[in-house]
Amino acid sequence: LAFLTLRDTEADVSLPVSVHVRVLEAASAPVHEGAHVVVHATPRFWVKRGTLQLEADEIRPVGLGELLA
Repeated sequence: LAFLTLRDTEADVSLPVSVHVRVLEAASAPVHEGAHVVVHATPRFWVKRGTLQLEADEIRPVGLGELLA
């Protein structure tokens, strides 16, 4: 299991994301810091902590990364 943080460049929003290593390995291009990606995920709300986390089941690059891949 790996943990990532998604950040929106247009808004002041960031969310923690958990992702299985097999999902990262299945991505068409390596995911690295600063990469622009689309993530398909299930939201999980932790009531005791009052936090929201995403569980990703697909990650794919977009923009320039997709063209180079």
